[in-house]
Amino acid sequence: MRNRVLFAAIALGLGLAAARPVSAAEPDPAHGRVLAQRLCVSCHVVEGAGTDAAPTLAALAREKSDASLRLATASPHHAYMPPLDLSQPDIGDLVAYLRTLRRHP
Repeated sequence: MRNRVLFAAIALGLGLAAARPVSAAEPDPAHGRVLAQRLCVSCHVVEGAGTDAAPTLAALAREKSDASLRLATASPHHAYMPPLDLSQPDIGDLVAYLRTLRRHP
């Protein structure tokens, strides 16, 4: 009897562990900053560096939702923005960095 209870407890524990979703890594704004400095400064101002051919990243971050920023980086919808070919984790990192710019002028 004791072995059955132990087996049931182990089986239940394994079942719960298997049902628990695996969480994705938290977005890394520091890595997003590196991406922005490498990919965006040719058209946007990033922390005072870059050109004003397009809105500053801080302005875009304040004006756009996370979903809009994610969409714009995943599949640019106008002719002037080049495709960035970023992975989903990189897009998450870039959006996390842009979120930090919302409090800057």
